[in-house]
Amino acid sequence: MRKIICSPERLIPQQLEEGTKYFTTYSNPRRGNVGYFGSTLVKDIQRVGLRPSETVWDFNTIALSVAAADNTLTRKNSEDGWTRQIDPTVHLCNPAAWEPVKKDLEKILRFLTGDFWYLTFNDGGVMPPFAKKKKQLDCDCVSLLSGGIDSLVGAIDLTADNHKPIFVSQVVRGDAKAQRNFAKKSDRKASISNGATRFTLPKGSRKVRQEGDQ
Repeated sequence: MRKIICSPERLIPQQLEEGTKYFTTYSNPRRGNVGYFGSTLVKDIQRVGLRPSETVWDFNTIALSVAAADNTLTRKNSEDGWTRQIDPTVHLCNPAAWEPVKKDLEKILRFLTGDFWYLTFNDGGVMPPFAKKKKQLDCDCVSLLSGGIDSLVGAIDLTADNHKPIFVSQVVRGDAKAQRNFAKKSDRKASISNGATRFTLPKGSRKVRQEGDQ
């Protein structure tokens, strides 16, 4: 089993535990043996006028921590050459709210990745950003738009039912243009948000693709 710690920079110890990979959440620790993600996300969210709730922010932290763990661990050293056992500890604003659904999350991750996940939620997480001026979006739902046919069909169905979605994408280089074109053609009033969250791994980890609209 491989242990992953995802926490604010202030909680990362100077003496790192052997066999454990560390990530700081939403800041760059400038330590080669510590990875990080979302280092500009707090300012980006404030800049665009969003005020995520504590629950939404904690969910985002869980999702990014899972992505960091998935990207940093290879499969070749697992017992069967594929299935990994992953033990992430994630520091949240309100970990108690996530305990009732922890087993469900582990089952979902098991289905999605084929691995065994053992989640631990601790307190002390980074608090959600708060924009001084809140942006009002003329949308009534959120839809994924990856650039593939499945999400495109979903987008078409939503707009055909007179919904006004905001399209959210995780993109790699070259995809953003197609996604924006799909959004415009599905509904000229629809909006698209291409979040750019960069994962930087600790030294010795496998190379991770850099994701975001670059």
